[in-house]
Amino acid sequence: MRLPSTVILAAVLVLACSAVTAAPVEQREAPGLTVTDLMGHKQDLLQFKGSVMLVEFMLIRCSGCMQMAKKINKLYGELSGRGFQPVAVVFDQGVNEPVIRDYANLLKLEYPVGYTTSEDVDRYLARAAPQRFQVPQVVVVDRAGVIRAQTRPSAEMLLTDENYLRHLLDTLLDEHPPEAAR
Repeated sequence: MRLPSTVILAAVLVLACSAVTAAPVEQREAPGLTVTDLMGHKQDLLQFKGSVMLVEFMLIRCSGCMQMAKKINKLYGELSGRGFQPVAVVFDQGVNEPVIRDYANLLKLEYPVGYTTSEDVDRYLARAAPQRFQVPQVVVVDRAGVIRAQTRPSAEMLLTDENYLRHLLDTLLDEHPPEAAR
């Protein structure tokens, strides 16, 4: 039996739309996360509340993470004046300040880079410890400190797409900041 072309076209459109529509994230307050910065100082990401924050959880030897960091760096150059604050969080075992400093210099990153443990990353992402996930993992937090978007554990394309991400960030940057952040 041969299906009419309109049925095939409709099926293709449904599949295509589901691939470009982000899965809804359970909005929740972003938890605190302390990272060690390039100079060895402890920094809590809650200090960026009031900005639209993007956190990229990454591994140093991950080519996809490197590509994502370059996209984020570009977006930071375009949007930082509007209150956009990205942060890269490395969680490889055995990383230290010199390693992430060299990494940030290699990629010419203009935004904060730090490192923490995989256990702290699991807690921040609200994942069970044995649950595996692909990197980079991206979390977008609005000015009020609420997680508004988060990549799925695997096969996530949207939050690593520069145009999609730019649109999402523009939307959040255009929202009125909470009273406490003004």
